[in-house]
Amino acid sequence: MPCQIPNKLLSRTSVLAIALSLWGCGTTPSYEAGSYSQAPREVEAPRESVSALLAKAKTATPKQAAGYQLQAALQLGDKGETEWAQKLLKDMDRAQLDDRQFVDYSLLMSHLAMEDGSYFLARETLTRGRLEQLKPILSQAQKQRLGELKATLFTLLGETRASVAERLTLEQWLAPEQRADNRQALWQTLMMETPSQLQKLLQSSSSGDAKGWYELALLAKTQVGSIDAQRRAVADWRLRNPGHPAAQNLPQDLQMLAQLAADKAQKVALLLPTQGKLGKAGSAIRDGFMAAYYRAMAQGDSGTELLFFDTSSGDIVQRYQQAVAAGAQVVIGPLDKRNLKRLNQQPDLPVPVLAMNYIEPPSNKRGLSLQQEYNPQLYQVGLAVEDEARQCAQRAHLEGHRRAMILAPQGQWGNRGARAFREEWEALGGEVVGDERFTGNGDYSRVIENSLQLQQSRYRHRTLQRIVGQNLEFEPRRRQDVHMIFLLGRPNQAKQVKPTLAFHYAGHLPVYATSHIYNGKPDPKGNRDINDIRFTALPWQLNLDSPERRAIDQHANPQTAYQQLYALGSDSFRLYPRLRQLAQVPGLQIQGSTGKLQMLANGQLARQQQWAQIQRGRAELLPTAVVPLSDEAVKR
Repeated sequence: MPCQIPNKLLSRTSVLAIALSLWGCGTTPSYEAGSYSQAPREVEAPRESVSALLAKAKTATPKQAAGYQLQAALQLGDKGETEWAQKLLKDMDRAQLDDRQFVDYSLLMSHLAMEDGSYFLARETLTRGRLEQLKPILSQAQKQRLGELKATLFTLLGETRASVAERLTLEQWLAPEQRADNRQALWQTLMMETPSQLQKLLQSSSSGDAKGWYELALLAKTQVGSIDAQRRAVADWRLRNPGHPAAQNLPQDLQMLAQLAADKAQKVALLLPTQGKLGKAGSAIRDGFMAAYYRAMAQGDSGTELLFFDTSSGDIVQRYQQAVAAGAQVVIGPLDKRNLKRLNQQPDLPVPVLAMNYIEPPSNKRGLSLQQEYNPQLYQVGLAVEDEARQCAQRAHLEGHRRAMILAPQGQWGNRGARAFREEWEALGGEVVGDERFTGNGDYSRVIENSLQLQQSRYRHRTLQRIVGQNLEFEPRRRQDVHMIFLLGRPNQAKQVKPTLAFHYAGHLPVYATSHIYNGKPDPKGNRDINDIRFTALPWQLNLDSPERRAIDQHANPQTAYQQLYALGSDSFRLYPRLRQLAQVPGLQIQGSTGKLQMLANGQLARQQQWAQIQRGRAELLPTAVVPLSDEAVKR
């Protein structure tokens, strides 16, 4: 199973741990009433115990009781008793709190809600009018805390404009040594956006500093195909924005461009199969690589000599050694997992390898994955279904669903995707109430009918008829404990499953799927049976006008089944010059044709796709993140 670190490292929720760690340069938060700040406390007066405070609250006036409850919650938060603290805060009458107490309440409540993943509650707490009116009386430490909380929350919810505005305002309350961390957090927020969204933000921005950040981020996102072109574009941006904060101190990934250009490989070897069972897949990766290569050349990129080695037969280690002997400074491939495993076992790899697949880690007798050691010169990128399955779990959970049903094809691929979804879903606190497999050989109706427990409904009807001794009008009633369905399948399978769900009284249930359900071609008639399905879309599937996609369509006689592999080949060209950049800059993401790519600690590259929904047979882009519909949805 690839990507041993959970894929949610790529999601917006990872921002929470990063951003919260910026407060006060790592000091421990103090929940002392009236002084909710990140600064370490001085000598404290003895405090009453939580039990004593709550006992007083029972016999006190409403105003006093709220104060005692708040003091108890602050102490519990200080001790890490977050569940108890949250319950007290939710149960208290906040209208009874004075202004100072209300600030402490708001900061603690939003902090705990964000840690708990209750972003809707945190947003409601941080945007109340009373808190906004109290800003003038806040201490500098409280203004810092409030600004950091709001900026982080807006990032988590995909509200990039609001997050950037908060961070720009936050600058005035930070010490000079803290501003670098704040700007890094701002940059990470921008790097989570798609180029199209950054373009919209740039076009609608009037603020000088914000506009400069959007423009620089757009350069970082759209010029990844050519280091030389990107370096020139950034230099031009600095000339046009000499007073911008980033002009004096570029983000770390952009600072590395000059060195990356100087160290760029002059010879690159592609070790891919062109014959046999993996021949078409290898050729698709090669063609995608070449499309990106010629695009970079058209942008003025310095030429790189390419070496091609067919790995359809022969020993992969010998092919690698031949490539090194021929002067290759980096190797793209192999594709076959067995060849990849063989290279990983070599004690010495003199030049780095960017493999087009993932090594399967060993497992114990219970099927649990064991720790896998990787050669430090071996990097891995691929199209793992596990990455997308985890993202489906994250998205569905963020949108308020808690009970899921899994529908997947029989076989290793379906089992891997279903297992990854289940593991992520349960880790998020969700429940899997059904997990079914279909063969695709005319069994869709039977499998779905069983999973929705319609047979039980019919059995209850027959039993009732026998009891009353007469025919009764009847409409089967499906199980009611399903909030959403996770569907794994190819386009022809999805086109069978979705209408069958509707036939069995489950047509309104939200369906989340991986990119495999969509063939990348807008077809209002042919895709009508998968309308409304939400799926993890590859940018390659959505951007039909990209230069690489057009080149493939014109010259490669592409097959629909290999579109994702063309995208992977295109990404391999973007990635190989930036391997060191990805390894050295924590959290750096490269916008690719298969999604946003980020290097994990083990040298594997994990993907995060955009989200789309089939509407009238076409894939329509969805917002990057959403707020849960209601508190009730969050609590389900």
